[in-house]
Amino acid sequence: VNAIYNQFRQWDCISLPYLGVTDIISDDADKGSTPTDAPYLLEMDNFTFDATNISFSSVWRGYYNAIARANLAILRIPDVEMDEVLKKRLLGEAKFLRAYSYFVLVQWFGDLPIITAPLGGDEYYNQERKPKEAVYAQIESDLLDAIDALPEKSGYAAADLGRASKGAAKGLLAKLYMLRKDYAKAELYCQEIIGSMQ
Repeated sequence: VNAIYNQFRQWDCISLPYLGVTDIISDDADKGSTPTDAPYLLEMDNFTFDATNISFSSVWRGYYNAIARANLAILRIPDVEMDEVLKKRLLGEAKFLRAYSYFVLVQWFGDLPIITAPLGGDEYYNQERKPKEAVYAQIESDLLDAIDALPEKSGYAAADLGRASKGAAKGLLAKLYMLRKDYAKAELYCQEIIGSMQ
């Protein structure tokens, strides 16, 4: 599970490609620096990019690597002899991180391959894109499982603060429901988060 978190510290998930597909492509930021410094970001800023721009392949690779690590953890953790409460929590963290990865990918790319188990051989190259509603359903399923398994932030020891919590899973689920225009469910989870802080 720590390896999943570690993926979010890698170039493909947090550095210039991520800034390109989030802030620079929006009204929030300009590329800055000189035109010859990371010209692929200038393409994003000027809306002159095409499919060869490395920002897209980088975040695709980075977040699917996180999904692959989560899939491996979800497959293997049940067979590990360990404290059952910790096992449940670790599975919840892995499902939350997989859901988060699909959440950002579906917003950037729309329809996606839904991969929920480790792949081997030619399987990597034979994945069909599924409609975004199917991706939303996978995200919802993972987040509901995570909510059931994760503690509140206050339930973590000081050394574990920063790990996925029940409130984080509810917050992401509320965002998902807002994307799906299911405002009643979004409000329900937002109210639960507010109530947990009182």
